[in-house]
Amino acid sequence: MANLLLITYILVTSTGISLLISSIATNNWAKFTSLDKFNEGLFTRCYTFEGIEYCHKLYKHVADVPGSLAGVIALMLMAIIFEGLSMIVKVAGVLMEKKLDAGAAFLQLLAIVCGASGLVVYHSKCLKDYQNIDWSYIIGWFGVCLLGIGLVLLFLLFIRRR
Repeated sequence: MANLLLITYILVTSTGISLLISSIATNNWAKFTSLDKFNEGLFTRCYTFEGIEYCHKLYKHVADVPGSLAGVIALMLMAIIFEGLSMIVKVAGVLMEKKLDAGAAFLQLLAIVCGASGLVVYHSKCLKDYQNIDWSYIIGWFGVCLLGIGLVLLFLLFIRRR
């Protein structure tokens, strides 16, 4: 049973990380409400003209990124890093037959807090009145939820080992 929980944990958290990476990398965080053909990601703004999508960078230099958006990007990247470290710690603990569940759970909790904070900051500080959230933002929340499910699985693994 513990092996099945471990495999499920790895699959769920890997999917969560993949969704967070996809969320950051895609250009559909916000859609302009007045024109359906315009959408914006964390790094680019795109528009569709005659069926072809054209994208351009929002900022030429990192120093040009507004503080709240830079915070969102940093929090999302920290979530990915903490979750990756959590998985490495958990798998290393299994391979070395050591109990590293508490460290992995702490890193995973940090990942969830960072990911959720980044999404909340984006919605409250970066989203403008004339924009609606789009699917990239939503899959970011799905990724954070999967990390939460992974944390529950990690606690179940911890309980089973005792």
